[in-house]
Amino acid sequence: MKEHRTPTGRARTALRRSLLTWYDKVKRDLPWREKVTPYRVMLSEFMLQQTQVDTVIPYFNRFLDRFPTIEELASAHLDEVLKCWEGLGYYSRARNLHVAARESVTHHDGRIPDTYDDLARLKGFGPYTTAAILSIAYGAPYAVVDVNVIRVLSRLCAIEEDVAKSGTKRAFTEIDQALLDTERPGDYNQALMDLGATVCAPRDPDCTACPIADPCKARTLGIQRDLPRKSKRPPRKQRTEVAVILRRDTALLVARRPDDGLLGGMWEFPTVPAGPKRLKSNWGVALSKRTGLNVTVERKFQTLHHTFTHFDLELHAYEGAAEGDQLLPVDYSQMRWVPETELNSLAFSRIHRRLADALSSAHQLEFSI
Repeated sequence: MKEHRTPTGRARTALRRSLLTWYDKVKRDLPWREKVTPYRVMLSEFMLQQTQVDTVIPYFNRFLDRFPTIEELASAHLDEVLKCWEGLGYYSRARNLHVAARESVTHHDGRIPDTYDDLARLKGFGPYTTAAILSIAYGAPYAVVDVNVIRVLSRLCAIEEDVAKSGTKRAFTEIDQALLDTERPGDYNQALMDLGATVCAPRDPDCTACPIADPCKARTLGIQRDLPRKSKRPPRKQRTEVAVILRRDTALLVARRPDDGLLGGMWEFPTVPAGPKRLKSNWGVALSKRTGLNVTVERKFQTLHHTFTHFDLELHAYEGAAEGDQLLPVDYSQMRWVPETELNSLAFSRIHRRLADALSSAHQLEFSI
């Protein structure tokens, strides 16, 4: 990547002053900014990864009500944590947060570490999260680089290289660190992120409202709408699965996914890949192997769709029947019969929560007729 000139000397000082003056006037009113503590910052940063601010706010408040201290989070069962996180997605964040809380309590007397090396050793802490907590919670001089910051800096410095390349990403970190206001590093980082989220928008940047429009090279060149440049993503993969609804009196069979991997620790109705032939008999055989029961797939209940980060899922839900008494789960950590009235107490993945809610609604409708 070619070398890019960044503001230096007085220009750099003026940029910091303009950015922070703007931030002091218009910064977003967010619950984790009301009272800044390492625990609250850690919680917010885990939740904000790949998730919109407006989506995070109610989850942050609810999570903090349930686990107001890091000690209470550390002592909680993982199922409680996942239930409180249910619907927010990217559940590995919740598992990592839970482990990090336990590590902080066990190895740091309940205090979130304030040095880079100690903090980076905690579960789930990459360069971004480590720098964010150190700068915002402890005032340490570490620059934070996220998609909003990359967009602002690519325009500020007219960086036309592919931002998806590792070399370009490293350059952004170096540029951001050079521009960082070391007296107010947390505010500087949040100001740059707020600017990217609210003014320096992806498709239609509002340059007239930008506090650093004057030194912006892309604006001078008239290419701000063309940046940042990013290589096209490969086509999204499509995945089709079949879930079976099995009843025993008033109970339904549910299964818990292994703690590791996609949707780790979340509950779902027994599910198998649809396969190329999409035959009920094949699904019955596959579901029998996963449950230890003799499963027959019967009536179609409904089809649901969900978008994950790297693929789209189409889930076909069927009602079924099962013979046998001994549950022998395969590729599940647990499996049990749960009264339908207790489904709300379990942490389901989002698409299976929608299925559980649809079952409940259908059951209520059946009794009202």
